[in-house]
Amino acid sequence: MSTMLNKRWDVIRILFAKTQQGKIEWTTGPTPEMVYANIGGLGISLQPMVSDFIVSFYDEDGALTESMTDVDFTSQGFENCYPIMQNLYEIARAHATGSEKVIDSLLDILNNI
Repeated sequence: MSTMLNKRWDVIRILFAKTQQGKIEWTTGPTPEMVYANIGGLGISLQPMVSDFIVSFYDEDGALTESMTDVDFTSQGFENCYPIMQNLYEIARAHATGSEKVIDSLLDILNNI
């Protein structure tokens, strides 16, 4: 495994954990399926691409610095890349679109009818 990919996978793993804890503010991106987070002035986006997930990193000016897919990690020996990126995406998308708040509100309303 390359050191370069190790650091990038560490970012994704930590981002996944922090997203699960509700500590990352996700928004929808410029394309309908993209989710985006600004973290300390730097950006990260995640989006599905046919049968993969692509993660992109942006500098403080919003310029794309690099992109990679779950396949890039898996091909280098990292494990569970697709399910981790898929779960991260699903949680981030639910946060970005507000769907979890809608579902929680509907449950409250339905339980009080």
